[in-house]
Amino acid sequence: MAPVNSLAYKVANQAELDALGWLTVEEDTASNTFNVTMQNHSDLPDTLTSVEVVFEHLSTGERMSSNVTLLP
Repeated sequence: MAPVNSLAYKVANQAELDALGWLTVEEDTASNTFNVTMQNHSDLPDTLTSVEVVFEHLSTGERMSSNVTLLP
């Protein structure tokens, strides 16, 4: 299996991640990777929280699940 990079994959659940308001997953076109950042937000959890990020292969449609875990 090839590494997950933005040339071969997209984030399939981007709208759900954006709706959180405190988590951003964005393509880094300079390195063809994805960057995850958290913003200070009133809904930012203060307990251990895991968020699913689903990657979809651009040509095959195959999906792969991963997680981002917030450690307060």
